[in-house]
Amino acid sequence: MNERTDLVRELLELKIGHVTEIAKLRVELTDKALQLQRIEYERRLDLLNHEQARLAADRERFLPRELYDANNRDQRQWRDSVNTWIAANQGKSTGQQATVAAIYAAAGFIVTLIVIVGAVVALAQ
Repeated sequence: MNERTDLVRELLELKIGHVTEIAKLRVELTDKALQLQRIEYERRLDLLNHEQARLAADRERFLPRELYDANNRDQRQWRDSVNTWIAANQGKSTGQQATVAAIYAAAGFIVTLIVIVGAVVALAQ
């Protein structure tokens, strides 16, 4: 019986040794997995930081929507006021052109009369 007890004890000691090895291996593998996970988190965090910097630089190149809308609204108001002024003064401009044309026509008529009168006087002599 002593021999049997020794065998059982030896078997139990082997099993306990294996369980202990498995537990140690599990702890080592868990530590290794945690180290790999930490490295992956650091890599992802580094990528996020670079992406954040890229987005910040990207944001600096563009106008905020509110500023764009305000500028666009101001330009439309300016354009409308210029169009209104042009429409109001277009008739005046046409009237001025007609006046200038009438003055040139009258001047041409007067010059023509002077030439005719000069020719008639020259023939009369």
